[in-house]
Amino acid sequence: MKTTQVFFILLILAFHAHGQETASDYMAKIGNEYREIQNDTWAYIKAAAHGRNARKIDKRRLELTETIKKANGTIRRFNTYQKDPSLRDATVKYLSLSEIVIKEDYGKIVDMEKIAEESYDAMEAYLRAKKEAGEKLTAAHQELDSAQSTFAAKHGINLISKLDKQGEKIKKASEVMDYYNKVYLVFFKSYKQEGYVLQDLSNNDMGAFEQNKNTLNTFSTDGLLEIDNIGSYNGDPMITTVGKKLLNFYQKEASEHFDTYSKTVLLKEKLEKMSKYLEAKKPSKRTQEDIDKYNETLSEYNEQVNVYNKVNDTLNKQRTELLKEWNDDSEKFMAKHVPK
Repeated sequence: MKTTQVFFILLILAFHAHGQETASDYMAKIGNEYREIQNDTWAYIKAAAHGRNARKIDKRRLELTETIKKANGTIRRFNTYQKDPSLRDATVKYLSLSEIVIKEDYGKIVDMEKIAEESYDAMEAYLRAKKEAGEKLTAAHQELDSAQSTFAAKHGINLISKLDKQGEKIKKASEVMDYYNKVYLVFFKSYKQEGYVLQDLSNNDMGAFEQNKNTLNTFSTDGLLEIDNIGSYNGDPMITTVGKKLLNFYQKEASEHFDTYSKTVLLKEKLEKMSKYLEAKKPSKRTQEDIDKYNETLSEYNEQVNVYNKVNDTLNKQRTELLKEWNDDSEKFMAKHVPK
């Protein structure tokens, strides 16, 4: 009878030893709770990185925020492993930071996107906010990775991959976007300035036109030097090449072609003044010299209008083609360098 009791106790002990949760099991259990969230977060970040489309994917952002919040609540209720709360608490911290970044930082980015195109400063602030949000997520991943490594070492787990793959992807995407945005801002500065010049022309404000034209020349000239200093991305010159094409276009536009616009407007103003002068005179008072000068100016103006139209058509065509090339190459660049 005594032997039987001992055997029964040994069976119970063996059962408990066999059913006890290992450190690997504990890590896997926590990982299962947030792994899909990491994938969804990366999918959102990747979509946001591929362009200024935060508003289009905002529903996904709001859904992701709620998913992170629920997973965080679940993991908070997990027990510690052998009185070691480090992995649980690090995961809770990671999810809390992710929730804040997705909810608040990217929420702010959605609002900033609405006015980003209005000015260079607004665009710069918008792109800086995206960069900072990405950096926060990268830091959160790295901190969690460090906690996982420490927990694994403490409890005798051999990790195959030290750095979390999604963390690597987010870090890589941030690096690519940081590079791209540097070149983009150089381009956007001249792009926006050209818009001011064309608006001045439309408003017949030649004083502002001349001033903004000269500024465009300065921006595009300086921009070419900036892009040279930025250089290619890991040997890939795709974005700098098309960026320089656009800046060369803006520079030539400002230094040469816009003079055609100025001359046309000035001749038009001169012709209008001569017309008013002749209309103010009685027909009997108009001299042949007055009429000859008017006709000469009219002929000169008509010739200049033909030149204007040709230059304008050429510039519009080149501008459209170059901007399309920029957009196409930007998509190709992102597809090539942002991790899948």
